[in-house]
Amino acid sequence: MTSALLALSLVSAFASHPARSVAPPQPVDHTGELKETGGGPMGPRPLFIRDDGQKFLVNGPGTIKEELLRLSGVKVHLYGVMNDPRVPRGQFWVEKYQIVDVGGGNKPHVGQLALLNSGKKETFIFVTESGLAYPLPQGWVKKRKLTAGSKLWIISQTGEVFKPVRYARLRNGPATWSKH
Repeated sequence: MTSALLALSLVSAFASHPARSVAPPQPVDHTGELKETGGGPMGPRPLFIRDDGQKFLVNGPGTIKEELLRLSGVKVHLYGVMNDPRVPRGQFWVEKYQIVDVGGGNKPHVGQLALLNSGKKETFIFVTESGLAYPLPQGWVKKRKLTAGSKLWIISQTGEVFKPVRYARLRNGPATWSKH
């Protein structure tokens, strides 16, 4: 009898409080600034502060999380999904991003380093995401300990010659590069 009364009271308690609905995943794009949160057991994590002040932890596929961590202090436009089942509730799953401003109103070129080998001479070039290729000054890559395949953003001097004045590495290239 007691267990029947307890069961009846539990059923009526749950009936008076409907289950919370979880918002379905929705595509979103936001502009704001990235910051790096402290370590802890999960290590450093990227925090996105939207222009309206709302804050979200962000995550993404492949190397995107690593790249977002390296963009701390940079204004970006993120494209992704809120309430995505791949991340805890309240986090933003980032599919892609665009750098808006790295400081001082500067929008950089984003691309990867490639190595051209003519047999006698090796030349590094910077290939932008839009497909433009710029030869880099001799020794520039080696001095910065970069490797072919590294993803960078670069601010360059304007003019006929592509001359980097500021850069940041977003992702490392392969540890070794085979020469054929």
